[in-house]
Amino acid sequence: MEEFTSAEGVTRLLRNKNTSPETAVAVARRLLGCEYSLYLPNQAMFVFDLICDRVSDFSGKNFMCWKFCPELWLLWAEVWHALGSEPLSREIRTKSFRKVKLMLVAIAVIDDASSKIEPEQPLAPESDSLLRNLFQCLNIFLTSGYIEVEEFSAMGLLKSYSFLLLGMDLITISAFPIDEWSMLLNRIYQLPHQVVTYKPSKKSMAKYFKEVLPVHLTLFGHRKNSLPLDTYEILHKIFLSVLFELERTVLPAQVASAMESPPDFLDERGVLFLFQEVIVNLASTDIAACEAIYVKLTAGKFFSMAESLITVLSNVNKTLSSTFFSEIYAKELAQPLPNWTLLSRLLQLDPDLTASKWKEVVSRSAKEPKPSLMVIAENIALGFVRARDFPLFASEVYPFALTVSDYWSSPEILQKLTPKVNEMSGNQIAKLNQQFLESKSLKPLSLLVQGLLSCPLAKQKASQALFADYSFCHAGWSEIAYYLLCIYGESLLETLPEICKRTLGQKLIPASKTDFDLLFRIAELTGDVTHVDTKQVLQYIKSMTKDSIIPFAERWIVIMGLFPGSYTEWFKKAFKKLEAQSVLNYIQRRQYILCELPLFLSELLVYIQESKPPCVYDLMSIFPPMVVRRFFGKLLSQMVADALEHPKKTIIRSTLKHIFQEPALNTHLEKDFEELHKFVSKTTEDTLPDTIAIAERIWLAHITTIKSPQSKAFVENGAKKLRESLKNPLNADLLLSSVILSMESAKELENFESFLEKYVAIICKRIKMGNMEQQLSALNRISTLTQSASAEIKKAIRKIESAKVSAKCQAQLFSLIAKISNAEDAHFIAALYLALRQSLSKNVIYATLREHLNASLKSFVKTLPDDVYTDIFASTITSLRDSQTEYVPLLVDLGSILTLCLCKDSEFNHAKLLVAFILAFTERKADLDDPVTILLFVNTITDSLSEKTWVFKQYTVELVLSTAHSLSHELDYGAASEKVYNSVVKLVSFVVLFHRHRFSSRYHLIVKVVADMMMPISNTGVLRSSSASAAAYARLLTSLCEPPSHVNTKESDSLTSRTAIFRKALRKHAHILLVNYIHTRLNHRFSGNVNDQMMPGIYSLFSLLSKTELLLVNLCLDNLGRAYYQSIYSTYKDHGKWRE
Repeated sequence: MEEFTSAEGVTRLLRNKNTSPETAVAVARRLLGCEYSLYLPNQAMFVFDLICDRVSDFSGKNFMCWKFCPELWLLWAEVWHALGSEPLSREIRTKSFRKVKLMLVAIAVIDDASSKIEPEQPLAPESDSLLRNLFQCLNIFLTSGYIEVEEFSAMGLLKSYSFLLLGMDLITISAFPIDEWSMLLNRIYQLPHQVVTYKPSKKSMAKYFKEVLPVHLTLFGHRKNSLPLDTYEILHKIFLSVLFELERTVLPAQVASAMESPPDFLDERGVLFLFQEVIVNLASTDIAACEAIYVKLTAGKFFSMAESLITVLSNVNKTLSSTFFSEIYAKELAQPLPNWTLLSRLLQLDPDLTASKWKEVVSRSAKEPKPSLMVIAENIALGFVRARDFPLFASEVYPFALTVSDYWSSPEILQKLTPKVNEMSGNQIAKLNQQFLESKSLKPLSLLVQGLLSCPLAKQKASQALFADYSFCHAGWSEIAYYLLCIYGESLLETLPEICKRTLGQKLIPASKTDFDLLFRIAELTGDVTHVDTKQVLQYIKSMTKDSIIPFAERWIVIMGLFPGSYTEWFKKAFKKLEAQSVLNYIQRRQYILCELPLFLSELLVYIQESKPPCVYDLMSIFPPMVVRRFFGKLLSQMVADALEHPKKTIIRSTLKHIFQEPALNTHLEKDFEELHKFVSKTTEDTLPDTIAIAERIWLAHITTIKSPQSKAFVENGAKKLRESLKNPLNADLLLSSVILSMESAKELENFESFLEKYVAIICKRIKMGNMEQQLSALNRISTLTQSASAEIKKAIRKIESAKVSAKCQAQLFSLIAKISNAEDAHFIAALYLALRQSLSKNVIYATLREHLNASLKSFVKTLPDDVYTDIFASTITSLRDSQTEYVPLLVDLGSILTLCLCKDSEFNHAKLLVAFILAFTERKADLDDPVTILLFVNTITDSLSEKTWVFKQYTVELVLSTAHSLSHELDYGAASEKVYNSVVKLVSFVVLFHRHRFSSRYHLIVKVVADMMMPISNTGVLRSSSASAAAYARLLTSLCEPPSHVNTKESDSLTSRTAIFRKALRKHAHILLVNYIHTRLNHRFSGNVNDQMMPGIYSLFSLLSKTELLLVNLCLDNLGRAYYQSIYSTYKDHGKWRE
């Protein structure tokens, strides 16, 4: 690089239009660093003016590229700081900076970076640095200076930034501090809005709706889960502000302009999100605007969404205008190919339209495919239900529909229509039944009779007199007779004993499905099958269609047992016509019935032996082991033979593992150690876990029955053979030795110590042979180690080169070291745990490794004497308070594991340790961003509340409540937020259940915590749609309001029970919870599912409060709150109040 000796030379180069920005930055840095032998007064101001001039240039070709140089932005920030030390310099800097059109420059830079984003590729390093430096500069300028921002340019910046986010994938977004950038952008965007006289300009609002809104809808509809939470909240808040505050009065017109020519990237998910937001924010006050926006959204590119959007609109608890429905109906009907499903949906929603247009929809939709016709039929039926005129549907619409399409009589459509029969009164049903009986209208009568099946008893009895004679017993009417027998049962059969002959004829020859249904139903009622020919049943099963095989079994599987051979015939038909998985699913679903049918199981065995279906192992895996042993025991020998012949087939050994859950010790494999040895020797890497599990169960079963001669001989013979084989062991010898030595009972064996030490020596030698993971696992499985064996393991561990060990092996080594260590090594084990956790934190299987390390450490801690345990715990607490942020999660996990091992023998000291640990956790909670650590801590405290009640004193319990409050109140753990919230709710529930006696005069503490826990599940909380969290919260309220009754003799003699005392103490404060619920419901709202799940808890509050407290609630509310309060109280009296 050229060396300058004069100010003229360096300034000439910097001003030269041919000088590249990279060269200019390098020279400027040296100039500012006084590396040239020259004098230039105000050199920092010169460089600052130069940068301001160059980045603001949008006209010439020479300087356009300057703003895209990452190093230039860093230099600009440096000279900004250099000129900020003195008032005069700051004044000159500000004067020069005013010339910069900073928003236009920032927009150009962001647009340039966006244009270079490639799908599924990381951002180029230059663009990466440019963006980081740009936002760093903007933050500096905004923090230590002033940025002049017009509303239109702020909207342009929002557009460019939104497009940048749209182009980034999840991996790219996670590489940047997007939330920080979004907060900065929001600060800049809000600057024009802070003027007292601010009014939105038409130009800016038009830009938002035409250019920004489509991007936001795509981000919200597609990328909500991939956007960082703060970023989503910021963009969503801007979205809500523009649409429902600034432009609320003209929103339909603005939406129409946005949808005139929407960009290609905007799809249906984004539009659905927009309409859902419109409904949430407008429906309660301006349903007409919602209707208008619906029309605008479905007028162009998204006309196909008319049906899905009308569903969203119809879910609003507001009356929609008939004019609105009529206009949509007329518009859709004018299309060349009308959407009949949509039209039927309109009929469902508008009673007037239903009455006037049903015939047109039914007749013109007759040629629609069956799936569409099913929806159309149900919609029209629901329309008549809504109009309270279902009798008209049954008497006119359905008979007319049968004349235009046979599909209307199909079982699929009947399944949709029959539940609606219950919408009529008993008298209406009876009147229609009589009408159809007189006119001999089979199909309409069938609809009513099938519907009666799901009606209350009173409605069924209203029609019973109509069927007291044989007026319904016509040829071909077997379905009517069958359904009437299902409804009225034996009473009808006693009244009309010849019902079968009158319907099927004297010879009782069934010709259809409903004929057989009638015969089977009579057999079901009487237990008499003499009127049914077994040959006909078998022939019927052979002739069944594919779709009727499973439904037939669902209904008649028990009755089939009365016809020998019917099960076998069904198996043949089912496995031939259906996929094996369909049959397996049925057997899995109904196994609780099938296991009670010996003939079914016996015929299944015969079928398996004859046909050998390939799914036999899947079948055996479905039935309980005892059932397999009893009915399919003959197959076990063949299964074992198959396992030996096909060692790579995992399904065989996994099935045997299932069967041998409780070994009966009656098969060759279970009785003969040589056979078991052979079985283990024929295993592969994939089948090894199942093989080991089988061997363990068989060995354990013999240990359990060791007093029997057979088991004693098996154990002694097996142990002896394995001891002898260790001189030159095979793999099976080592595997079986591992099985034996993994059990506590091993130390009772003869020559146990020599057996153990030989085995350990062999495994330690084999560690060097490559399969280290398997060998370390074998050593870890040993239940009892002698000093000699431990020394051998230590010697082997020292020889391992840790740098070459895999992550999984490192975790196994830790477990092994913990097993062979004693109390003197406690600090070393704790330090090793922390070091391993830190080093393995980036591993892909970190979650599994973490659990393994935690379990190993817990086992070690349990062996420590009290003084060492106390010392370790105290050191952990001290370290937690003083450690660097990166070690906080590790130390919290260590503390949680230590908490699990608190001991009552040292109650005083351990209670103090627990308090200190919770306080330390509270101090460092801000440094915790790992939800797994939070969950471990919360679950540990929760378990201790029930299992170690002695350690929780008054202060400890109140401290736990305070901690739970802060965890739920500051809830933000991404996808794990629901788990954390639910675990915190469980923690508070355990405080209430096990330590309620400590709050007799302190219920205000619990009430405060429970009240604040309502916010996260409201529509402004992070768990706004979590039904599971709402249900957990409702259970907490119920537990709080309904103390369990533990009555002892002394208490039973008292006039006032402890439960009554608890309820009385809580009643003084509980009204706050009800007031808080109503306030949150009206101001922050709950989603429908969340509110439904919460209601049992709210009802328990009503049950707790007396009239005095209920009046107090009323006094605490405003007019709107009182109206809602009266509404939910009425609902409580009707549905929520417990009655005998």
